Amino acid sequence: EDVEEVPRYYSMAGGDLDRIAESLGLSRSLLEQRKPTDPFDFARKLLQGMFSADQTEEAKAQLRNTLKTDLTEQKARLKRSETKEASGDLQADDVKAIAGLYTQVGGKLEKLAM
Repeated sequence: EDVEEVPRYYSMAGGDLDRIAESLGLSRSLLEQRKPTDPFDFARKLLQGMFSADQTEEAKAQLRNTLKTDLTEQKARLKRSETKEASGDLQADDVKAIAGLYTQVGGKLEKLAM
């Protein structure tokens, strides 16, 4: 009985893949890839599981596509910047600041480390 309802449902939906995918919780992309030729072809493919995607894999694929699009868009917005490199030379102000902290903790390195 239920098997006979499947082709009827397809006909009632007018073959609208978006409507069918949404109402039955099917993968829209798989419906498009394996597009049914008529109500009976739809019923056969549906009952064979041809429109049911592995939700984990589909989510991964969708995430990859979204990330790729987002990264491409973001790349266009990046601005070139100059990076300053440290010379390794000590600055007098830095040495004075550290010496002052050392004196402040009475030379106790464990306090300085906190």
